[in-house]
Formats: sequence, structure tokens, C-alpha cells
Amino acid sequence: MSRSFAHKRNPRLNACGESEVLHGSPGKPFFDGQNRMVDGICGMGRDLGRFEEKAKAIAAINGATRVAYRFVADSSAPRFRGEEARMHLSGKRAGECIVCVGLNSPERRLSREEGRKEDALLEKARKASERNGGKAAFLKAGLESKYSFEVPATVSPGDVRALAGLYAEAFNGGYWFQISEASIRRILCGKGSVVAAARDRKTGEIASCYVGQVTDFGGGILMAEIGEAATSPQHRMAGLGSVLAHLLAGELFRRGVDLAFAETRATTPTSSITIFRLGAKYAGRLVKAVRMPREGRHAEKEGAFESLNLLCLNRGEFSP
Repeated sequence: MSRSFAHKRNPRLNACGESEVLHGSPGKPFFDGQNRMVDGICGMGRDLGRFEEKAKAIAAINGATRVAYRFVADSSAPRFRGEEARMHLSGKRAGECIVCVGLNSPERRLSREEGRKEDALLEKARKASERNGGKAAFLKAGLESKYSFEVPATVSPGDVRALAGLYAEAFNGGYWFQISEASIRRILCGKGSVVAAARDRKTGEIASCYVGQVTDFGGGILMAEIGEAATSPQHRMAGLGSVLAHLLAGELFRRGVDLAFAETRATTPTSSITIFRLGAKYAGRLVKAVRMPREGRHAEKEGAFESLNLLCLNRGEFSP
């Protein structure tokens, strides 16, 4: 699930070879209408009170039912009010962590029964990731398959069109936003986007892809979200997701990213299995953080809010 944060940094070339500047800065919360929440980064954790006050004011104006933000803190700090997750850094930032806070209105709180079910699914995903030889076996099988793997420096207009078709085929209208060539282009060519793709060696067609989105968190910390994965139905069960996630994580850390993370649906173990195979650890749960579309004949209506597992991996924990 990608809900990337855009922050100012130097001009760079995005995945489509276009020059752009990432706008915004830590300390500026914004309203996410899709998920009826106010989101943002409080950077290095200075002046949390003022940031939260500003975020709550934006929530009141827009009718948001959740306020969420992230900031850097000492790893030994006691639990913060509303803390949902804690992602630990490594290297020069060892001893520090990124704290994720979520303040929900009553209708978006998680019941005990929901929590127990989601905990059971998380444990199921963790155990499944270790079966059949775990990461090494899946990587070997994938790399020796009929597919080639790449992290292209640029994504061509033709590949953008092909990937728009891939996402439409993979999700059949059940994605969290309307799939079109324009919306997929925004993901692939977005601020800080890095794309990993698998192609059928025989046909050259893209069979699967994963996208990373790099964010300048402030204070010299680069973090990246791994998500927006899609695999064509006829190419599923080939282990492509595990290979692409590993390839993407390696590229992100090569580019200087300090922390990679994924937000996976808590109601299904599938996506969590792939990220656990990377060696990622469970950092916490973002409670009722996203609204998923309904399926079937009521697909045009908004669905219920769902929680996300936050799985993370810092540079020191990644094994190439």
C-alpha cells in the first residue's frame, strides 16, 4: 500500500527520466481524502505538540477520523501516546527509531476480536515465509526460471501502457484507486519512484512488477516504501514477487536508503509473506488506516477501513 510522503530535496530524474523536485517539508501535515485522515512527518520529533495541534485543526476542517504522523526518537524512549509502530535504524543512526503515531476516532478503533484475528494471520504469514527453504530457495527458483529481472533506469511510455494493463488485469477493478494509464504513470514516474520488473524471456512482456518510493525524512534519513506490486494472473505462483522485492530492496539500499518498509493488509497474509522473506520484521499495526474498495456489484461504493501491518528492514539487516 503506497501512501508516500513528498518532501523537498534536490532535483533528480524519476523513473520515467523526467526532472522534478519533490515539494513539501517535514512539519506540514496534509489531508488524505481517500482515507479520511490527516497524515504527515514531524521530522526529527521537535515540537510534536505544535505539529499535532496543526494536524488536528486540519482534521476538524475536513472531517477526518484519523490523525497519523511519524518522527525520529531515541530507541530507548518510553512508549508515546497513540504509538502504533517503531522502526529501528542502523549504522550511524543506530539507537534511533522512527515512531508511528495514530490517533483514531471511536469508529476507527480496533476491537479485541479483530486484533486477535489479525495477529493470527500475521503469524500465519511469518511461518509461511520460512517454509520450502525460505528466501534462498525462492530466489534460486525465480532466477532460474523463464523470466528476466530488471530495475530500469527509465520506464518507457510503452512500458507504462503495458503496466497499466497489467494492474487492471491483476486487480480486476478492486484496487484502492481507479486504475488508468495516468494513475499508473503517477506511481511509476512519481517522486522518488524506483521500479523492478520481471519479463517473460520468450515474449518480452512484463509479467510482474514492484515499486519503491523514496522519501527524504529529514535529518539525513532516507526511507523507502516497497509496494504497489502486481503480477499477471497467468504468471502467478512463480515466485516473482519474492525475487522482485529482493531486487528492489537491494537497489534501494545501494542508493543510500536507510530504512525500507512495507504496509501490508492485515486481513490477508499473502503480501506479508513476500516481505517477511526479505528478512523484514514486524514493527506494529496501523489501525484502520486505509479504505479498500468493495468488490462485486457494489464495487463503486467505498469499503470499510482496514488495518495495515508495518514490516520494516534497515540497511544493516538486509542480506544481498
